[in-house]
Formats: sequence, C-alpha cells, structure tokens
Amino acid sequence: MIHDQTSFTLDLYKQVWQQQQQESKPQGSSTDREEQHNEKNVVLSPLSIAMAMAMAAAGAKGQTLEQLTSVVRLPNGSLMHDFAQQLNSVLLGVARSDPRAPELSLANGVWVEQSLKLRGEYKEIIEKNYGASARPVDFKNKAQESRGLVNSWVAEATKKKIEELLPEGSVDPQTRLILASAIYFKGAWQKQLDPSQTRDGIFHLPSGKTKQVPMMRSSKKHFIKNHGSFKVLRLPYQRGDDPRSFSMYVLLPAELQGLPALVSSLHDAESMGNALAGIHEVEVGDFQLPKFKISLVVQAPALLKRMGLDLAFSPPHADFSGMVEGSPGDDLFISDVFHKAFVEVNEEGTEAAAASAAVVTLRALNVQMEPEDFVADHPFMFLVREDATGVVLFVGHVNDPSV
Repeated sequence: MIHDQTSFTLDLYKQVWQQQQQESKPQGSSTDREEQHNEKNVVLSPLSIAMAMAMAAAGAKGQTLEQLTSVVRLPNGSLMHDFAQQLNSVLLGVARSDPRAPELSLANGVWVEQSLKLRGEYKEIIEKNYGASARPVDFKNKAQESRGLVNSWVAEATKKKIEELLPEGSVDPQTRLILASAIYFKGAWQKQLDPSQTRDGIFHLPSGKTKQVPMMRSSKKHFIKNHGSFKVLRLPYQRGDDPRSFSMYVLLPAELQGLPALVSSLHDAESMGNALAGIHEVEVGDFQLPKFKISLVVQAPALLKRMGLDLAFSPPHADFSGMVEGSPGDDLFISDVFHKAFVEVNEEGTEAAAASAAVVTLRALNVQMEPEDFVADHPFMFLVREDATGVVLFVGHVNDPSV
C-alpha cells in the first residue's frame, strides 16, 4: 500500500511538472523567439490530496468509485479505509511528549449542502478512519459565510500558514460539496546548520542565468549517496524518543540543467526507493544548500482529470449515492478540490503545511570514504518522508530559491 502511495506521489508530481513544461514552451512560430523557461518552485502534499479523495471514495459508487481507486491508487473495499486508519495511527497516534520530536498534524474535513442528508454509514467511516467530520452548511443562502468557515478551519489546522485556501468567488449557491485536507509539519534538523556560516553564493537558474542567494554551509558529516547522474542528501530531523523517523531528501542532478532527466528517471515507486536507499553518513568537502520558502496553489481537479479522474467532477455522471440518502445523491458531485502548500527550509529545519515497509537507518560503514561534495547551486528536487513507513508528506522542486 505504501508502494501505491509513492506511485501516486510520482504520478501527481509529474502532472505538475508536465504542466510547467507546457507553460514554458514558446508561443508562436518565430524562429528567433527566445526560449522560455518556467522558473517557478513547486511544493505539494500528495498525502493530503489522497486523503481528501479517499474520503470522497468512501461515499462513491459504481464507475466513480472505480476511477477514484484507480487514479489515486487506493486499496479496494474496506482495505482503503483500514489503511487510512492505520496511517493516521502511525503518523499521528504518537503523543509529542519530547519537544525535540517533529510536530505533525493532519486534519480532514467535508462540507456538504445542508439540504442533503448524509448517510450514517458514511459519517461513521470518515469519523472512525479519517478522524474527520462531515459538516452540513448552508451553501444556498450563506455561500460566503460557508467559505469563511472552511478557511478558518484550514488556518487553524496549519498554524495560520495557509489562511485563504478558498479564494473569493470559489463558493456560490450552486456549491454542494467541498473536501479539504490540511497537513502541517515542523521539524528541526538532527544536525542544525550554523547561521553564521550562511553566505551568498551563485545559483544557476533553468534559463542559464545566475543569481546570488543565501547558501547554508556545513563541515559536519552528512548522509549523501552519489548515483553518478545525481546525488541524494538525507537530512534527518530530530526525533528524541519519538518512534517516528522523518527526513528531508534533496535530489541534486549532476548537470546544471539535469532536473528534467532526473524527474524522468523516477518513473515508479521502485526507482524512487532505489534512489533513497543505502545512504551513508560521509565526510563532506564543499557543502552548500540554499535557504528557500515556497507557497503554491495547485488546481487539483485539472491535475486529477488529466490522470483519468473526471466522473467525480461531472454533475451528470458522478455517483456519490453512498454519501447521502435518497435521490439527491445522483446529483451530488465534487465542486472543487483546493490544494495549497507551503514549505520553508532554513538552518534550523523545515516548516511545511498543505491544505487538501519499514526502512532501517543505516549506520556509517567502517571504511575509508572520500569526502563527498554536495553543492546545490542549480535546480533540485526534494521530498519530506516518514522513513519507518515510507510515507511521503511533501514533494517539490526548487528552480529559484530567491522567489
């Protein structure tokens, strides 16, 4: 099941990547037109989107359910909801008694037009397995007030890192269903970086231009693996007595413009697993990692439709009859899925938020290894993962750390 979650992570991330590449293509036929480069940074939480879609699947039937489970790579039947419950238990079931341990919260919510009566079975599933509650709201007469309720809920769940998930005009009297999943993560590096060592360095943009950006530096040992065409840096977070083990991974292509090839090479969960496996702690030579902060709104319906999920968003065809009682279920459809993510990386650690197989940590081998350079002075990919389960919380890439 974790294999499927990783596959969905890559599927969704690659949809965002491909969309960016399409936006970068020059328009028109002029031969002397300068090639455009999309230098936007990306962060999203596939876990957050998957949770929202799983809650929709809990009330879906027929082909709508089949599409949801296929595209989001959800287990069939009750296994889907059992897996969600186990995931919540592992990720959130541990009390954060040790202040050194990362802070993680995952909140799910469903808002349904109050004239539609929710089925008792549906309410029980989302409350028991997803820790969520389906809230009836008056979309017909109080659309803007309903929007405010959702936004306030998201702001609280993300420690106010995301305060306006639903933009003005996104909720109207025709709205019938809104799904939201919010995730918040804050962790301190196991080996914090010294701010006094941070100084400006050159970063190469996709366009070939360069910028001066704050580069964090270190002479400590770090977990690095050299794959030849790319390197992987693993930055563990402090855990104290917490049984969970969180890490950020930075995947850095060897070539300055090598990020497209790197993304293409990560074609499935197995290739991602191989990239992140067997990372040992080594002496470092030149170590540079830029500070960065990313906030991104993702149009989830457009992405999901391109992945093959369209029935859930189609009023004539969506079947959410398992969600509400009576014939109104035939008319219920997902109006929208709003997803906004935020991540900040600095010398202390990572703070991130989004709204929408055990791995053993290897000790350093007792062999002589040459110092390894890790100079992230060009576009790279990153992800935040819980290593004991392999669950990816956030994924993205940095094209320009200065924006």
